[in-house]
Amino acid sequence: MQVRQINTRRAQDVEKFVRFPLALYRDCPQWAPPLLATMRRSLDRARHPFYAHSEADFFVVESADVVLGRIGVLNNQSYNRYHQRRTGFFCYFDVVDDPSAARALFDAAFDWMRAHGLNEAFGPHALLKLDRGGVLVDGFAHRAAMGIAYNHAYYDRFLRDAGFVKEFDLLSGRLDEGHHLSERIREISENAKARYGFHVKTFATKKELRAWTPRIATAYEQAYRDFALYYPRTDAERALIADEMLSVADPSLMKVVLHGDEIAGFLFAFPDLADGLRRAGGELWPLGWWHLRRAWRQREWCDITHVGLLPEFRGHGASFVLYTELEPTLYSHGYRHADVQLIQEDNRLSLADMEAIGVAWYKLHRVYRRAL
Repeated sequence: MQVRQINTRRAQDVEKFVRFPLALYRDCPQWAPPLLATMRRSLDRARHPFYAHSEADFFVVESADVVLGRIGVLNNQSYNRYHQRRTGFFCYFDVVDDPSAARALFDAAFDWMRAHGLNEAFGPHALLKLDRGGVLVDGFAHRAAMGIAYNHAYYDRFLRDAGFVKEFDLLSGRLDEGHHLSERIREISENAKARYGFHVKTFATKKELRAWTPRIATAYEQAYRDFALYYPRTDAERALIADEMLSVADPSLMKVVLHGDEIAGFLFAFPDLADGLRRAGGELWPLGWWHLRRAWRQREWCDITHVGLLPEFRGHGASFVLYTELEPTLYSHGYRHADVQLIQEDNRLSLADMEAIGVAWYKLHRVYRRAL
């Protein structure tokens, strides 16, 4: 067994790294692959904007040329400058059920981080926040939503064996067919509109939504500025996030709450294409696009990925204005389930809001930290 750093300019190495999880989860019906083209871009130093300001490398552990596991390591200099820290991040960790393989990967990751002057390891957290972080530690029986991590149950044990401790947990929940917001929630929404003048901007086309993306991106940064993983994104990173979101967006599911002409908050929801990605094996070609299009039309699951309010508008009912606007859209489109994703356990306002509208928590992802 040996660990080696892959050559990201060598297509064969990139494919080994990107495609390993397809073999690892071949017999796991809950797992859904990412779009592999997006994964390949994450390793492309010429195309991904992360590399304009920071460093990353990628490792595999092999036995007789068979991949047993993989890991990515990041020195996000923008994050470390902003927070005055020396944090290294790990990402794309996947491994067979072999503690020695996992240990070899983490030893390589820690050596890399120390060589780059970093004094703590944190993760999983990939190149952009759009890469949804966390290791699944509860809820293994449930299907993975699009873009949300699913992993084998032994991952948590391997991370603890490597010296990691819990930093925080992320909760995901669901709303199922037949659920309706209570009259109390509707009353709070109407009172918030009357008292603060909140109103909702909806979108009919992607062209209209794209025209608003610079304003929405600014609001997004303001809403999440006080979160632990925030750092200022470059214009190129913002553009990539916008392009990736627009590629799967149904404009009618994207809601912005306004206070006058000012954005007070937003709600991002997307058609869940995980079943299409499973059938496509993560590839668009030759027939993956057809599976994704079919999943789009089936509209069984909707993913609520972000609900954010600017600090000055929190606690005024603006979030309930967004929920009451989204509910009839979901029913008119025929969605049967909504997946509410990755609410940080110390985000008390969001957790209270979600519980007030009836979200049932059913998955738990964990983020870890380790001193080096």
